[in-house]
Amino acid sequence: MKLKTFVFPSLMIVGLAYFQFMSQLDIVFFLKGYVALVPLQIATLIYLGYLHWNKQKKDVLTKN
Repeated sequence: MKLKTFVFPSLMIVGLAYFQFMSQLDIVFFLKGYVALVPLQIATLIYLGYLHWNKQKKDVLTKN
């Protein structure tokens, strides 16, 4: 089984479970939207940091 065929459905299930959990929380309407988007923002920052550090690492390796 290829990794891509396993990763996408598992991420989809995790996302659906997360948003189902968020819809059940008894908090103010405006906070629900913010709390729902915070993990996406954190994941984006981690991904961009990963790309940045890999680019720096690759640049250092190619200069030698």
